[in-house]
Amino acid sequence: MKKYKSFIFIVFGLLLFAGCNDYINNIDPPNDWIEDSKLTSENQVDFMINGILQRNSQTAPYVSGLGDLLADAMEFNSQNTTATFPTFRDIDNGLIINSNATVTGCYNNIEEVRYYADSLVQRVGQMQFTNDANRKKGLFYGYFYGALMRFYLGAYFGDPPTNSFGATINNSPFIPQTNLFNDAINLFKLALANAATAYDTRVTNSMIAKVYLNMKDYTNAYTYSKLGMISGDAALQSLNSLVSSAWYWGFAGPGRPQLTVANRFYNYTVTDPKEALERIKLLTLKGRDGKTIYYQGMYDQRESSFILLTWQENNLMQAEAILRGGGAGDAVSLVNAVRTSHKLDPLIVVDLNTIYVERDKELFVRGSRMQDQYRFNLWNHLPAGRNGFLPIPLREINGNPNY
Repeated sequence: MKKYKSFIFIVFGLLLFAGCNDYINNIDPPNDWIEDSKLTSENQVDFMINGILQRNSQTAPYVSGLGDLLADAMEFNSQNTTATFPTFRDIDNGLIINSNATVTGCYNNIEEVRYYADSLVQRVGQMQFTNDANRKKGLFYGYFYGALMRFYLGAYFGDPPTNSFGATINNSPFIPQTNLFNDAINLFKLALANAATAYDTRVTNSMIAKVYLNMKDYTNAYTYSKLGMISGDAALQSLNSLVSSAWYWGFAGPGRPQLTVANRFYNYTVTDPKEALERIKLLTLKGRDGKTIYYQGMYDQRESSFILLTWQENNLMQAEAILRGGGAGDAVSLVNAVRTSHKLDPLIVVDLNTIYVERDKELFVRGSRMQDQYRFNLWNHLPAGRNGFLPIPLREINGNPNY
């Protein structure tokens, strides 16, 4: 009897295997991926660009949000009943272990986008093109986003043992911030040489100015901001959808407001209610103690686009460079053009403190506060000995033989 049962099971297994095998052989191939060897083809350039843009849509707001959380712009409030991730709490407190899963995920995202961008540039060099515009398009996006990711690595990450900003690329030894920023500038300049439109050229110049500003090279920041975005230019954005939802919506917005914002943003709107119309949109929730807690409403939809760069930010960079002696110009007019675009009253006098506050308002939940605090020497919101940057993850340290 036992032998009979065993025979039935064997036959059933063979039939099942045959059925599965037949199913596998007859299904349609996936339509959202392609074999690696087939990517090195002119007709796959747009496919690879879309991959970079899609991954960046989750990466840019991710690193920006963590930067604002480590800085003094966003908070993990213990009175907030929706705030439960201890990895967010530790970033807010500056007590970040290098196995922090949230930081690790962010680092991996940046490195993925960088890899995709670098790979696109490499593949373009191996392709035969029938239309040179496709070649230049591939190079522009590859260089541009490869540069942007290097800026993110240098601006947000660092090595706790040496207490210095920097990161790694492709199993490299530790690369200091200055080197990463210089690499980013060089790649942005290569993107410039392949820009297809005047708008792409201006956006890239503004990005170069942004890197120079954070290197405290105010002469070059002024030079490139003068060539950068102008009034009327559309914002550079990373797009989201109902399928690929906005990071801020999901972690710091109506999706789940784990991260809230510093109370000074509410105070800005009390001092000038016009600020709440465009620059500082806030939503509220009640804390455990019954008090009102504020969180961002700039990205209030699942499909909200994240703002990477605007002409208003370019104006503020240029104004700061002027006030720091990097060039000549009217800083007051530059700042007031930004304010006027939001229907705010103009200012009579502008100094560096004005720039610091205006950037705080204009770049609300855009990830720039961390760099601003360092550049203005106002990184003083954390006790001594706390992390001043996001640590390079333990996974990278253990897996990189050259670290």
